[in-house]
Amino acid sequence: MRRAFYFFTIGLMLVFGTLKSQNIPATSLSFHSALEEQAIKEFMENKEGNMFALQMISAHDLSATELSDYSTRLDEFVVKLSEKRQKYKNDEKFLSYIFYKINQKFLKRYKPFTSPAMLFKTGEYDCLSGTTMYALILDRLDIDHDIVETNHHIYLRIERAGKVYLMESTDPMYGFIADQKEVANRLNDYDYEAGAGIPRESVDKDVYVFRNQVNETIDMYDLVGLHYYNAAVNSFNQEDISTSINNLEKAVVFYFSPRISEFGLLVGKTLLQVNHIQGEDKRDYLNRINHLLSVERTYAVR
Repeated sequence: MRRAFYFFTIGLMLVFGTLKSQNIPATSLSFHSALEEQAIKEFMENKEGNMFALQMISAHDLSATELSDYSTRLDEFVVKLSEKRQKYKNDEKFLSYIFYKINQKFLKRYKPFTSPAMLFKTGEYDCLSGTTMYALILDRLDIDHDIVETNHHIYLRIERAGKVYLMESTDPMYGFIADQKEVANRLNDYDYEAGAGIPRESVDKDVYVFRNQVNETIDMYDLVGLHYYNAAVNSFNQEDISTSINNLEKAVVFYFSPRISEFGLLVGKTLLQVNHIQGEDKRDYLNRINHLLSVERTYAVR
């Protein structure tokens, strides 16, 4: 049975309580490149790492040369933004300028399940990768901001001089929200969605709707986990369970969340139902899912 998944339709998660078990060792992870392996092992050993590299490494075809080039391009872009900063008399005008400048420079075409590296390569983005680009640049500009994850969306919230501003990466025309009444309305909508959820009868029968509701602040390392989570969902949609589990195992290194837990359970239930995977392969996959669902979240403690 195949079902379609989209990142922000995954609002539901199960509550597992306190989990006590061993973490997933680096030796058990399946890496698609030496670059990815180096970045993840560094994070697992030091509880920190090269943030730009970590945001990019979920892309399978990323080379070290490309990573260096992308980082340089971003640095050069941030320098140009910084040079413009003194020309703006207040934060609101500068925030508006950088929002639309980033969109114009990097966000060209919306495409679901797009890794942040594709912003540099093709200009393709989705809600998660677009928000990641904004967050990386705001960090480099030393502009404090919150990354907020909701059931069906992710956005940035910035507080300056007693005002709250929102950045919505998938809205190129009106994605910088400065009007305080509109900001309040948007935030109320997110609160309502988190409380009410999506009625199952209103959703296509081929789309899985998760039960738990999400509306919380996350950090940059959590974003890395969500990139791998997205990759896991995309692989599952392609009926590639092996790659989906590989990505889930890497997701929980950075972000152990009920959202990821429930999707792991769904993959496990699917494995029990399918007939084309049998014997040792099925047992191995189920054992790996069981282990990742009982992983204690210590890697992601900063």
